[in-house]
Amino acid sequence: MLLELSGPAYRPPAIPVQFRDDHVLSVVHLVNDYVDVAYIKSQASSVMHEWTCAVCTSEFGAHDNSVSCDRCLLWLHFSCANLKRAPAKKEWFCKQCRQAAA
Repeated sequence: MLLELSGPAYRPPAIPVQFRDDHVLSVVHLVNDYVDVAYIKSQASSVMHEWTCAVCTSEFGAHDNSVSCDRCLLWLHFSCANLKRAPAKKEWFCKQCRQAAA
């Protein structure tokens, strides 16, 4: 479940009475007292902008087809990896990793 965080005074939605026990209440208090919502939002924002193609360095769009190298774990657009569709094999290696293994 995704929660939409808004502002430093964010409070989670009310917990139904049947689920309120000492453990749940202590977690809610920890979240309210110790989580810096602004910091979490800034980190989530920066991480989302760091997902770029290893070849062309442009960001991936929501509908871009991409593939991850099973050796170096870098992501590439299908077109940058010279692929027309998802690899049929269970493992896929980028050109640099295939050359390094040869």
